[in-house]
Formats: sequence, C-alpha cells, structure tokens
Amino acid sequence: MLRSCGQAGAAQLPSVTLKEKSPHSKSKSAQIPRLREKQVKNMENERAVNPDILMVFHKLPAAYPIYEAAEAKILSAFPGIRVKVSKTQVSFYNKYLFAALWPPLRRIKGRPGLYIVLTFGLGYRVEHPRIVESVEPYPGRFTHHVLIAEPEEMDEQVMNWLQEAYDFSMSK
Repeated sequence: MLRSCGQAGAAQLPSVTLKEKSPHSKSKSAQIPRLREKQVKNMENERAVNPDILMVFHKLPAAYPIYEAAEAKILSAFPGIRVKVSKTQVSFYNKYLFAALWPPLRRIKGRPGLYIVLTFGLGYRVEHPRIVESVEPYPGRFTHHVLIAEPEEMDEQVMNWLQEAYDFSMSK
C-alpha cells in the first residue's frame, strides 16, 4: 500500500475492525494472521490505526507505540513524503526510498528486549556507537541500521542522519 502524507496524514488513517477466523474456513494459505482484538484496541488509543501497519507489527505488538512515535517524528520533519507499507517494514519515500522502520524478526543476543530498527541510506559509512550495522550494497551507497527502543531515541542525532538520507536520496 502506498499513501501520501502531509503533516496531518497520520491522523487520517482508516480504523481497524478485525473479525475472528471462522472455524469452518477451508483455505488456510489465504488467511492472514490477525492480532487479537485486545491488542488492536490497546494500539488504537487516540487515533485510527492503519491495518496494513498493524500487520507489520502483528508478531511484536508491544513495539507499535515506538513505531508510532518514530513515524510521527519523521512525518513532521519531512512533510509530503510517501509511506509504503510492505509485509515486513514501513518505508518512507521522497523521490526514492530514504528510510524504513521495521520490527526485528527474531531476538538477538545483546540487544534490548523491545525495539524497532530504523534503516537509512547515505553516500558514506557512518561510524557511531548507535549504528549497529552498516553495509555497502552498492559502491558509494551505505545502508545503516539504528535500534530505537524508546521514542526519545529519535533525537537530534538520528534526525540529522535522516535529513542527510533524505537529501542523499533526492540527489540520485
């Protein structure tokens, strides 16, 4: 799903209504795993929730509030960007992809118990303790991963990296 977001775009997401799976359903492969209703209600708090984004966090619903705070910070810093939701991540685009947020697929020793991953691309490798991984998928293009365990971790340093990533993706 691809949507455009202005400054108020996040508040205009459709609300979620989930139905329990019928015990008489025949096609198991066509069914998408669903969040329990209680988890969905906890996530909805004060605004409607995009069901596609909920599906990204269906295995780790406790990480959704961290995502929500990070998304709000990104959308307010970069008005008019597009948001694309895939099965495993939420991507942020200007002309091209410049950042993504995703929940970890499995636990990794030495990492916090609850976090999301912020991924962004730059034209150079950043050496910083907060960057847990940096790879060069193409010459002169580096992908960086930062763990976000608390909303406050979307601080000035991270936002500066995102601004650089935004500018770098515009220069492609």
